[in-house]
Amino acid sequence: MKTLPRIVLVVLAATALAPRPAWACAVCFGAEGDPQTEGLNMAILTLLGTTYALFGGMIALGFALWRRSQKAVAPAESVDASESHYG
Repeated sequence: MKTLPRIVLVVLAATALAPRPAWACAVCFGAEGDPQTEGLNMAILTLLGTTYALFGGMIALGFALWRRSQKAVAPAESVDASESHYG
């Protein structure tokens, strides 16, 4: 009676570990015109566009803050010591 579970285990292990061909889906295979492939391509473009838009916005914000800080510093540097009202 103990040999039956071992036989079942061996058959299941052999079935699970037996080499068989892997069939790629339409996206992995690159089927032109397949709705699944087109949908995945649009999803990738959307994610890339969102990422680049966010990075571009962060760079634009950094540049705007840098320009604002340069405008704030420029008048203070142009004051001569002879024009000082303190003495």
